[in-house]
This record gives sequence, structure tokens and C-alpha cells, in this order.
Amino acid sequence: EKIVVNCDDVYGRRLFCNRRNTFGLSVGVDEEMRAAMFAVAENVSLSGGSVGYDCWLDGERSHIYSPVCGAFAVYNTLTAAAMSYLMGVDTGTIEDAVKTFHGAPGRMETVFSGEGVPTVLIDYAHTPDALEKALRNVKAGGGRVILVFGCGGDRDPSKRAPMGEIACRIADHSIVTGDNPRGEDPERIIKDIVSGFYRNNYEVVPDRRDALIRAVDMSFANDTLICCGKGHEKYIIDKCGKRSFDEKKILVEALEKKYGTVSGNES
Repeated sequence: EKIVVNCDDVYGRRLFCNRRNTFGLSVGVDEEMRAAMFAVAENVSLSGGSVGYDCWLDGERSHIYSPVCGAFAVYNTLTAAAMSYLMGVDTGTIEDAVKTFHGAPGRMETVFSGEGVPTVLIDYAHTPDALEKALRNVKAGGGRVILVFGCGGDRDPSKRAPMGEIACRIADHSIVTGDNPRGEDPERIIKDIVSGFYRNNYEVVPDRRDALIRAVDMSFANDTLICCGKGHEKYIIDKCGKRSFDEKKILVEALEKKYGTVSGNES
């Protein structure tokens, strides 16, 4: 039995020190622990809709590039690389596999990125904890963060103001909009969210399509635009029932209108 653990985590270090056949990995490794680590990520670069870093596996160096955006992708890919290496997979195969894996649909999914255009992401985050993690991941890459989000109706209303506070604190600008209002009044939901904002770094655009287009229109080349709540869903549920709504398609059309023909991860 072989176990790979994250030694940047307190509990992970405890496992590493107290269990046999345990292999440590680290991104923020200190010199004291460096020699003991099996897998290490160094010279991490978070830019646009991707991550890259120098990867050391049992002393062998390679370079990892992942088209998945966010600091979490470093840990995920480093863990996968370490486990694959332990199973006998060579570093070249690992590099090729990681750079062609775009992640799960709707989970920090890069819709579009490239030179001279903003990075556009969609994510399923619809709780305070998930929203904060998503925003911190993209904030780590630098540049302005524009957020589009709402909260679902007929669901726990106590999370709405906290999500507004998180958006206010981390995003540079937020567009508060609709997200599956179901049987509730969409304006009431938006008011609940806005009550969590404590500074004027947001605007309200009730119609989600209009909100997406507004976000693209106001974005610049070095910005990251992240749309949270819908993720992989291709519908909106309101008081009239379920209707088709393809967030990714709307974003791509808005980007093409602003920048001309675009190429990215629209598929």
C-alpha cells in the first residue's frame, strides 16, 4: 500500500510522519522538508486559464502545464502525477496527459483565454465556501476579477448575504443576477445578496443573459471573468418551469461580437 499526502496541510504532515509507505508532496515546501518530499512543484505560474510549474518526482524533473485555471489545479495535477509515477508511468506520458485534460465540465472550466482577451471561466459554486474558494483561486493569478453570480430560489436564504460579502471582499467587481429563482421573487433574492455588500463594487443586472453580456463588454485583456452558480447546467428554472439556457454559448457569442472570431475551449 502506497499513500500520497499533501504535506502543506497540517493533517497531511501528521500522516506523513506517522505512517509507513507514505509519499509526501508539497507546493510551498520549506528547505527543512524539501529533501523528504517525493513530489514537489516549483516556479508555479498562474496565468490566464492555465497553470504551469516545474515538477520534481523522486528527484526527476519535468514541466507540468495544465489548461485548468486556479491554484487548486497545481495540487490536483501534482497529486495525479505523483500517483502515476508511483505506478510506473514515465514523466513524458504524465506531461502529455495533464496538458490535454481540461477538467470536469462546469468546474472552473475555461471557456475562453488567449492573448489580448480576458480569461473567461464558468463554475458551479453556489455556496459561500465554494464561492470563496473559486474567487481566491482566480485572484491568485493576478489581474482584475469580474464576477457574475446569483442565488437559487426556494433554497436556504441565509447563504445569500454571506455570498454577497465574499463577492464584495474578493472580486474587483460583481454583477448580481438571477440563478434558478424557481418560485421565489427574483428581486427579493437579489436584495438578500446585495445586503451583504459593504462597498459599491457591484451592480445589479436581473436578467442573466444581459449580465453575461455586460460582464464581457466591461472586461479588458488582463481580466478574469468568472461566472458562478450554473456550471454545467444548460437551463434556468423559474416560476414558469425549466427553460434552455446555455451560459457557455452566450459567453462565446458575446466574446465574438466584441473581439471578432475567437478560439478557446468553447467545445
